[in-house]
Amino acid sequence: MAYVGTVTIDLKTVSGRRCAIVSVAETGASSTDEATISLPWLLGVIVDFEATLTAGDGATIQPKFGTTTGWTTDTQAHMGLQTTRAAHVRDQTRWAFQASASHQIFLRSQAASGSNNAISSRIVILEGAE
Repeated sequence: MAYVGTVTIDLKTVSGRRCAIVSVAETGASSTDEATISLPWLLGVIVDFEATLTAGDGATIQPKFGTTTGWTTDTQAHMGLQTTRAAHVRDQTRWAFQASASHQIFLRSQAASGSNNAISSRIVILEGAE
């Protein structure tokens, strides 16, 4: 099954600050596939992240974020690490970031095994730095 990552962004204004509620639906996901999230701004803060492995051989996920495609955890492009591997993760750690020049960040859900995994994620991102 070929990887498909569908990203939907709902922009809102909360207390005068722009907010993106990002929904990511992945199918055919393996440990290295990445969903591209294109934002209308360069600086942001992830304030809530939730992901669920809904089907597939993976059994668990361990999502991470980066600011370039193909990033590794030992570079400055790595911006956030979910340290717990589970079928459902929720993290409210605040991850401040500067997106790529094209205002993109990359989600790698990292299913434990297989390439037939379906993963649903919701990410809340505030515009600007804290």
